[in-house]
Amino acid sequence: AKIDVEGAELDVLAGALGFITERRPPLIVEVAIDAIHRKRVAEFCEQVGYRISVIHNSGTPALEALDRNQFVAMSHEPNFFFADAKWHLR
Repeated sequence: AKIDVEGAELDVLAGALGFITERRPPLIVEVAIDAIHRKRVAEFCEQVGYRISVIHNSGTPALEALDRNQFVAMSHEPNFFFADAKWHLR
């Protein structure tokens, strides 16, 4: 499933907080380009112990996790993979 809610990503993630913290599902999220919004989404991911990876045009998530500044700066990339920081993609 993909979260594509035109700027309401944080509302959806916060509303699913119990599910996310209990089940730890991987998430595909299309994130709005606004830098302040992206910073808040990154903070949410940090708080719940998720890492963020970009999904390139090929549809495959990058293996490297992005830090908050990298995520915020990637305004040209809309699609991201959010996963438990304990997971390994390699």
